[in-house]
Amino acid sequence: MAKTEEILESIAPKNDRERLIFKEAIQNIVRKLDNQNKKMVDNNIPLFKANYKQRKGGDGFSNDREMRLVAVIPTEMATIAKKMYGDDVLTNKAKFREAFVKNEEGRYCLTVDPKSI
Repeated sequence: MAKTEEILESIAPKNDRERLIFKEAIQNIVRKLDNQNKKMVDNNIPLFKANYKQRKGGDGFSNDREMRLVAVIPTEMATIAKKMYGDDVLTNKAKFREAFVKNEEGRYCLTVDPKSI
């Protein structure tokens, strides 16, 4: 922990000019992330609407009740989820629940009621 604090202290702004530059840089990063998130959602609205219809129309099971479709996940969201939760986010039930059931944006991918997962 002490090493982390040392690193943070060494890069912390030392005067008002550095604080202003740091603040602008952080604002630019946040703005860029917001734009990326908005584009990702906007590009996938048809998919999210189809998922919503499936979620309201049934329990996700096939006619023979052998398989259940619980989510349709856009590639961009799967990539982000893997970076945030690990490569096994789609196969590890606890990580999947964290990324797609508890996460508000992740729930757009679900084709079934989140309570049923």
